[in-house]
Amino acid sequence: MLRVIYEPWSESKATEKQLPRLTETELTESKQTWLTEAELGESEQTRPTSKRPAKTSEPAPTARPTLAPSTAAAFEARVSAIILVGLRDFAKEIKLDAALAEVRIPASMADATIERIFDLYQAIYFSHPEFYFLSGQAHSSYTLQHGTESTLEALTLKPDYVDSAADKSNAEIAQRQRQLLTKATELAKAAKAKSSKPELQLLAIHDALVRLISYDEAAASNPELNRERSHAASALLDGLALCQGYAASFQLVAQQLGFEVLMPTGTAGGVNHAWNLVRLGDNYYHVDLTYDDPPPDGGPNAPVEHVHFLRSDAQMRRTHIWTAADFPAASADSAAYYNLNNLVVNNRDELMQRLDKLVENLPQPVSEPVMLELLYTGEPPDFSAVEEMLNDALALNWYDGGINYRGRVDKEIVLLEIVP
Repeated sequence: MLRVIYEPWSESKATEKQLPRLTETELTESKQTWLTEAELGESEQTRPTSKRPAKTSEPAPTARPTLAPSTAAAFEARVSAIILVGLRDFAKEIKLDAALAEVRIPASMADATIERIFDLYQAIYFSHPEFYFLSGQAHSSYTLQHGTESTLEALTLKPDYVDSAADKSNAEIAQRQRQLLTKATELAKAAKAKSSKPELQLLAIHDALVRLISYDEAAASNPELNRERSHAASALLDGLALCQGYAASFQLVAQQLGFEVLMPTGTAGGVNHAWNLVRLGDNYYHVDLTYDDPPPDGGPNAPVEHVHFLRSDAQMRRTHIWTAADFPAASADSAAYYNLNNLVVNNRDELMQRLDKLVENLPQPVSEPVMLELLYTGEPPDFSAVEEMLNDALALNWYDGGINYRGRVDKEIVLLEIVP
């Protein structure tokens, strides 16, 4: 029997497939006790007759425990370990029979168990960005053994690869993976060399990746290119990515420095989207490189935005939607870039002072982009008010030439970029 276990996540889709998890109710549909061999029943081929009794010198087989809440954790850990080993070996088929041999899974629980295994596969896929070759799909084939009661006895997972890796040998896939890990380690070492403070290391990773990667707008509307731009190798080695590629690259590089990094998926702006949650101390914070690298790409020397660097759930929910129960809460708002660099204003007078200083130092004409980012601690003005204040600053400073600019007020950040 062939089953698609994971619909590939695609930015062109408006919804995301949610895979059902094995609930306690589903787990308890069958007995939650250790069953005896008599209760399990035997097939005609193995049932001893009165003429040929079982040899007393051989111990009776130990009955397998039925999958239940008390045995689920060990079973899931075993399944995850087998899947992880298989993916590290670039296996085209991953047999889970060894895990199934340790528990008894009645046929009535087979579908729920397989769905839970799908969840475990998906968790590995989203937490190991080094597996760039995976498409996000997999298939399964399984066997039910019929007897007194049918049981799930064999299950094989078949990971699906992205097109660019599907026809490659294991040696070729491994070589590109080594190149990917070398690049990630190089970026991680550069970030560590800049500071011993965790938030500054993450800031260095954020800025380096925004400058390195360009958002591939053509791939966003092309299903074939979509998957090819949704992994870390495309981002770090080719410099092109969609949002999942940005998120996977940040996750991979930060993991090299020991950070715990998750990848939430949901929607933003009405389309599917992926970004990151990173743990600092006891708190989690959101990081969204894609939203901090808006097109058109400014290249390696352009100013970098930090609106979505180390932000809270409350701030991110202004534009992003995700299932909160699936991820740790990010209750605190760090906005570390602004607080660490004294880029905080508390009222319009302070904002006007910063705009006045910006204009005062502007060259005439403007030959390269100049960016001003400020965290506004109160209720920030809308951008039309910021534009009026900018015009006042230009007049006060007798600025002769006209300027080109773009900006917005987003998540309590006032952002203004003067462009040539």
